[in-house]
Amino acid sequence: MFSASGTIICKLNKDKFTLRQKRFYGNAFGPLLYGKLRQMDNGTEIDGEFRMHPIVFAFMGVWFGGVLLGVGVSILTGLNQLITGHNDHGKNGNPLLGIFLPVFMLVMGIAIVKFGKWLGRSEEIKMASFLRELFAIKEASSGAVSKSASKNS
Repeated sequence: MFSASGTIICKLNKDKFTLRQKRFYGNAFGPLLYGKLRQMDNGTEIDGEFRMHPIVFAFMGVWFGGVLLGVGVSILTGLNQLITGHNDHGKNGNPLLGIFLPVFMLVMGIAIVKFGKWLGRSEEIKMASFLRELFAIKEASSGAVSKSASKNS
């Protein structure tokens, strides 16, 4: 589907739909609009929520869980080596590296998610504009088309 805001890709399944903007670059963290159409007495209500793809969300949960586990183990091991003075450099390496590397991985994981969302910052607006154009939607009282909007039938 084309709109003034760019190419929007729609997947429709009965009363549920998913919208995403076509990108010419890879961004797994970009927003998708998951929506549902509901028949009301005075028209159709469109409820929607922007979020990342469920597989990406699950992967990041596993990744952050592993990093947090690694952070905990590395910090405890590094602190133990620093406090007790039992540094086996040949086996475990520098204890400071064991403390700061997992923390760095955690910070970089958060940064890459934030950067991906920043890259897709205009996509939510474009998808909401697409819905307004397609259905001539009147905004709900909250003013957020992305949350709830209605169209008179």
